[in-house]
Amino acid sequence: MELKAEEQNILTKIYGKRFGNETTYAPNRIVEVLELTADEEKFFNKENFVSPFFSVQTLYKVNFYISPMKFNRAVLSMIAEDKNFRTNYCKVGSRTVKVVFAEHSGINSNPLPEIVYKNLSDLEGEDLDDALTKIMEADRRNNFNLENDHLFRFSVFKTAESECAVLFTALRLISENFNYKNFFAALVSNQAYQKNEDESVSFQIERVEKYVQDYWTKILSDLPPTKPFPYFKINNSDYYETIFRSKIPADIASDLRGKAKSNRAMLMSILQSAWGFLLQAMENIDDVAFCQLVASVKSSGNSALNIIPVRMKSGESSSVEKIVNEQFKQMMISKPYSFFDWHSLQEMTGEGQLFDHFLSFLDFNSNQKSYSQEEATLAGTIVAKNSWDSQGMKLGVYFQYANSNSMTHTVLLQKQANVWRKFTI
Repeated sequence: MELKAEEQNILTKIYGKRFGNETTYAPNRIVEVLELTADEEKFFNKENFVSPFFSVQTLYKVNFYISPMKFNRAVLSMIAEDKNFRTNYCKVGSRTVKVVFAEHSGINSNPLPEIVYKNLSDLEGEDLDDALTKIMEADRRNNFNLENDHLFRFSVFKTAESECAVLFTALRLISENFNYKNFFAALVSNQAYQKNEDESVSFQIERVEKYVQDYWTKILSDLPPTKPFPYFKINNSDYYETIFRSKIPADIASDLRGKAKSNRAMLMSILQSAWGFLLQAMENIDDVAFCQLVASVKSSGNSALNIIPVRMKSGESSSVEKIVNEQFKQMMISKPYSFFDWHSLQEMTGEGQLFDHFLSFLDFNSNQKSYSQEEATLAGTIVAKNSWDSQGMKLGVYFQYANSNSMTHTVLLQKQANVWRKFTI
């Protein structure tokens, strides 16, 4: 791609001899500077719903011993084969570009990302489950550097004689390029990693078709004036974030599942309706709008990050059951219309930023399983999945099944100065 002189100067200042120096040997050399794809662009558009720091964490269970030397070699093979794992993102003036490093050089002085090896084979049952849960929580507190760091990391734990837990954490920008089945197959067979060959994982379309535009224009027409988020004031202080995680008690979760007749889509509708009721009560209005983050699964098994705007109205003749059923119907109808350029919402409604928070159901359809009770496989069994955004909207609420009997909700709240408040459902 063509770079302006000032953009080249910024890259030279950040990366030194690694950029634009083809005659002199430089380790970790940049071989490509690329424009962002439509899927990448949505993470960097501040008017959208998520930030480039949106992260995904997955815990796998495999039934073979992992040698650190072999694992390191498999990771190097993956980095060499797929340039997404040797990529950084750099702001050059008014835009962000993607920089790709040479195949066998890695990104920084160490060609490998952070890889932690630990022996947990002296633990079993609930003790092992608790230890892994605490490790995963601590791992989520470690951020990534977009300009000068690998955007993924691994942790490997020996949990039995021929059994290991593998924790993979990455920015959503690159995480969907990780084919865990191919990775573990390459690890077992000492073969080269085979990258995903399918097209971009984005489901979005760059041009909004008229029928899509008409649908969302109708849903979001005559929106009430946007009110400031309750208890939140904007100032110029540094960015902080506060996290609250709580478990919905088993008896309440059981009651909710009963009312939803074990239909998770209906259960999502109940939860989003509860959130809508909360907003209506807090803002003293009967018409509210917010958005959901949802995952659309491709045939390859990868998923794209999409949104569904939610509109909820109530009146004197409304009942809770009627509103929940309306929300369920709206959700089912809206899903096929979620593949659009998020920025176009402003054009449809004529509004500025429509939403200042979201509900996430990205991991809602997969149970958080007990590691000690789950069966290990050669291909890797997914035990747990988490996703979060460390610098996105003011508030994100993440719903997830903890196991077959309970659910959790996690609140990530932007904290500015001392003006913040805990929200609970």
